[in-house]
Amino acid sequence: MTALKNLKESFDVLPKTDKKSLSILSKSTIFLKKQITLVEAELCSIVTESYQSQIKSLTSIPEIGITTASAMIITTGECS
Repeated sequence: MTALKNLKESFDVLPKTDKKSLSILSKSTIFLKKQITLVEAELCSIVTESYQSQIKSLTSIPEIGITTASAMIITTGECS
């Protein structure tokens, strides 16, 4: 996503804007955001089903939601 944002910003310095390229870039960004949302939802679903007690404990901590709790479980090796 950062690369796409940087690419979009690089168009700002050009004397003439290529509307077709900007449109394609915008559509790509929207598509990738949707895909990321779907993958995150699927991962959260899998982790929630498999690690209910850990999820419950972690999400009871203020500021920790399902996404952060899932990431913590995955990165600490509790998924193996």
